Amino acid sequence: TGIMRAVSAVPLHCACGVVMGFLYAKAREDANNGESVFGNLLLAYVCPLGIHGLYDFVLSVETPVFCSV
Repeated sequence: TGIMRAVSAVPLHCACGVVMGFLYAKAREDANNGESVFGNLLLAYVCPLGIHGLYDFVLSVETPVFCSV
């Protein structure tokens, strides 16, 4: 389990950083254009939080949730 988490956690954190960086850059672009930045800054925090939370949830569930056997 530890090896699998070590292999999967690195790309996950990279992907969360990419999503956060993209949305933060979008907010900065909006700020330079005089537009509101609140929505993109909020998404820059919430999207990686949700992705990471889903990752942790999937790994912590011991029984399949969506499979009916």
